[in-house]
Amino acid sequence: MIITEDVLSATRLERELGFFLADPQLPVICFPDWETLPYDVFSPLPELISQRLLTLYQLPRMQSGVLITPVSTLMQR
Repeated sequence: MIITEDVLSATRLERELGFFLADPQLPVICFPDWETLPYDVFSPLPELISQRLLTLYQLPRMQSGVLITPVSTLMQR
């Protein structure tokens, strides 16, 4: 697990590791941030929800790999 300082760093690191570790046996996945605040009146983008659910689905099945997430995501309930 790699914790980055922000969403931009996590996205950049995911692309870089995906390039340098181009190995199907070692997946590189990112757990994205909601990109909304708790008091916002609108919902997160459906693409973000789908990616978060896909990541949560993949985690128990992974034998090895890299999970990248921003620190703001870890601090959410």
